[in-house]
Amino acid sequence: MKEYEKHYQVGNIIRIREEPPRPKISGFYLNTEHVIQTPPNGKLNTGLGVWVKNNQNKIRLLRYQYWIWTGKTTQIKRVRKNVIT
Repeated sequence: MKEYEKHYQVGNIIRIREEPPRPKISGFYLNTEHVIQTPPNGKLNTGLGVWVKNNQNKIRLLRYQYWIWTGKTTQIKRVRKNVIT
C-alpha cells in the first residue's frame, strides 16, 4: 500500500470540511465526522471518493473535495451476509 492510500482505508474517521450540494438530501453537514465503510460490490474506496454512512445511516459516495482525514481510526465490525449454517 502506498503512503497516500492510507487515509482512505476502511475504519478511518473523516470530517466534512465543505458541505456538498444539497446537504439535506445527501445527509452530509459541515464539521460532522463519518467512518469510511466497506464499499458496495463492484465499487472501491479511492482518492476520488470514499463510501461512508451519512446522517440518515445510508452508505453513500463522498467526493474527495468535501472531506479531510482526521488521523483517527476505529474498528469496523464485519457482518457476514448469506451465511448458510
